[in-house]
Amino acid sequence: MYCEQCGSTVPEGNRFCESCGTPLDAVDAGAAVRRARGAVPPAVAPSAVGVSSGGRRIPTWMIVLVTALSVLVAGGAVVGLVLVVGGGPTLEAKLESIDLTKANDDELDLDEVPLDVELKLTVAYTARFPEDGKARLFVKVVDSEGSNLINKSIKCKSSSSEQEYSIEYTMTSGTGKPLDVEARLELESGADKRGDSDEMQYTAEAGGGKAAEEEAEAEAEKQRQAEWDDAWQRAYDRTNEAVAAVGDLNNSAIDASGLPDYLDKCSFLLENATKIEQLVGEQDSVAFYANFVIGECNNRKAAAAAAAAAEEARRNAQPAPSPYPSDIWVVCGTCGGTGGWWMTDEMGWTGWVTCQDCGGTGYVLVPND
Repeated sequence: MYCEQCGSTVPEGNRFCESCGTPLDAVDAGAAVRRARGAVPPAVAPSAVGVSSGGRRIPTWMIVLVTALSVLVAGGAVVGLVLVVGGGPTLEAKLESIDLTKANDDELDLDEVPLDVELKLTVAYTARFPEDGKARLFVKVVDSEGSNLINKSIKCKSSSSEQEYSIEYTMTSGTGKPLDVEARLELESGADKRGDSDEMQYTAEAGGGKAAEEEAEAEAEKQRQAEWDDAWQRAYDRTNEAVAAVGDLNNSAIDASGLPDYLDKCSFLLENATKIEQLVGEQDSVAFYANFVIGECNNRKAAAAAAAAAEEARRNAQPAPSPYPSDIWVVCGTCGGTGGWWMTDEMGWTGWVTCQDCGGTGYVLVPND
């Protein structure tokens, strides 16, 4: 039989046209049979995708849906149907997991994460949203004092599949106290917003790690270099003082023999020393030899000054009072000095004791012409 509405072939026993959904109950069976016998089927078979209605193609799924609805209504059932045509994805924000491993994916003991080992922090999440939406993932690692060791934020793409974001880093020091890993996913589409968050903890080994050791060694080397530079400069300055002291001796016409040899030792050590002790040590060092030269120069200058003073005093000394008559002088038989000691008694001068200039005990009587 054929549908009077659209001309489609309808199997025997159907109460509705499968193509357009028109009820067939209004047509009596005899008429239907008669039409089936005498009717000529349409020259063009209906399309398998849809039929034309005023130049507009109706999708097959809509025809089937309308047919099913017609069947339900004809059967006396009242059913509420929701038809979604071309709708985009709804907002979905979900943090699936947070995982901390070694960078080579080896597992870790989260209660004792080693220092100086490259780590990989992986956050798995699902983010679905329409084209006009947007999403961001925030990841932080916070130490026990609340300072952010890591603070990252990335723009997420929409996908029905699970996505991952990984960060590789190394712990160079640890306090032995837990660190917090915090992840937060935020989605937004117009006024609609979704979000999810998750967190975990791990504890790094206490200590400074290799980087701290290297830093300490670098600081120690820096300190050693500063001490070396200071010692070398002090030795260099002391050598210059010794050179100046020898030059002063020469300018003063004082014997400086032997001292230049020590200055040569100072110069050699300044150029070739490898230890601080060779610069400012108590023996066999630049400072030792320079101090010796300076001390010897001072001693030689002092001796020369004393000799000059004695000579000046001798030249300026007045003859000592003589117990002899005014026509006789008493002088030292050794140095010729007139200053001496003599003994006296009630009878006057009795004898010469010692010369106050040279210590001689002999004397000479010189007539005072």
